[in-house]
Amino acid sequence: MESLDSICMLFMAVGEALKNIEKITGGELLVRYPEVDWKGAIGVRYIIVHQYFDVDAERVFWICSHELAPLSVAVEKMIREL
Repeated sequence: MESLDSICMLFMAVGEALKNIEKITGGELLVRYPEVDWKGAIGVRYIIVHQYFDVDAERVFWICSHELAPLSVAVEKMIREL
């Protein structure tokens, strides 16, 4: 449970950062990297914040296993290009 809580806290931070990037750039930055489901990444934050007791540990594990690598690659690419 402690690991799940820690991961969820990090997902909340990432989702909040992405939401702010989207707002600051007027929606023009993230769309340049369509290989990531940005809406989904931001949506995970919403679910954790507003529906915490409905968080599915297996789904969180799946996201960690399948979605974090492409997200990380896209963010690194963004940083290099900016």
